[in-house]
Amino acid sequence: MTVFWLSAAALLLIVLGLVLKPLMAPRHKDTALKTNSRQAGQPKRSWALLAAVAVVIVTVSVLLYVYSPGYQSMQRLHEGKQLAGELSSKVDSFERELKRQGGQQAQWLELASMQMLLRRPQRAVFAYRAADRIEPINDADALVDFGSAVLIAGASQPQELSEALTLFERALQQAPEQQMALWFAGQISFQTSDFSAAVDYWQRMLNSIQENDREAEALRAEVKERLALALRHTQAAKAETPADRPAETKQSPSFTIRVSLDPALQDQLNPKDVLFVYARAVQGPPMPLAIKRLAAAGLPLTVQLSNSDAMIADMNLDAFSKIEIVARISASGQAMPQAGDLMGVSAPQTVMAKNQPLDLLIDEVFKP
Repeated sequence: MTVFWLSAAALLLIVLGLVLKPLMAPRHKDTALKTNSRQAGQPKRSWALLAAVAVVIVTVSVLLYVYSPGYQSMQRLHEGKQLAGELSSKVDSFERELKRQGGQQAQWLELASMQMLLRRPQRAVFAYRAADRIEPINDADALVDFGSAVLIAGASQPQELSEALTLFERALQQAPEQQMALWFAGQISFQTSDFSAAVDYWQRMLNSIQENDREAEALRAEVKERLALALRHTQAAKAETPADRPAETKQSPSFTIRVSLDPALQDQLNPKDVLFVYARAVQGPPMPLAIKRLAAAGLPLTVQLSNSDAMIADMNLDAFSKIEIVARISASGQAMPQAGDLMGVSAPQTVMAKNQPLDLLIDEVFKP
């Protein structure tokens, strides 16, 4: 603002110079002669008049600008930045206090909402996960906000898509007609080529719209358009599969994994921990080819992995000749490995239908 006012003052002085210079200059030589013959007080009155004109110009210019829409908008923007800076400082202090004392679930949820208000999705996700660890969130709206933050923070990466979908499904368990949860779940399913699931979510959302106002009609039209697109993809997928050929799921690779935890690590297991069991390529991208998210409290347990557990249709168990199976216990519930996670990794497996279960022991602590 200071730089602006200095610039405005300089510009105003230039304008005053351009306006007053003709007034100060004599119109012709006769005028100069007449001026010399005037009384001594006349020049003083002329200078006084010029000063008054300058003051009027400056005053009017400042008033016109101060009360203009542009200046008012700039003032509001400046005040908004100041308030945002003050709020940011208070939120940072609140976050440090919660990290130091632990805090309650409601406090972490409040922090997460404020972080989203400040457009800090990564820090909002951290707060939501902290709240969920204290006690599983059972509020549908909070779960939807949690899932939305995960999507924004992760830029829709496969791991974040899987985590967000789980959160939206949890929200739907609490409120089966929660429209935002149905919308996002349908979007994720469509993005990961699970068109049948997308049809189901969007059909349920369409059925939940009961209002008849203009906004409801616009929403209904948008959902119908999405639903029709998902149906076309579903029908196209069915058309590509010959009727006389067994279903793809019967031919695709599948693995049965018996997961157990090393007794030496048993004391590090928390009943609220999350178990991820997934397959990844031995030589290839680190993204899981098939993944399941389970409760770690159920160990030991048996898990079935197949192409139906793939996050992306073209990146499944058929995409690579050799894979390895990973079982990971996460205290944070994050899809990405974190320091302190408990892990077990199998030997490389040839991609083929497995008749014998694979025993996988979680016996190491993950260190980045």
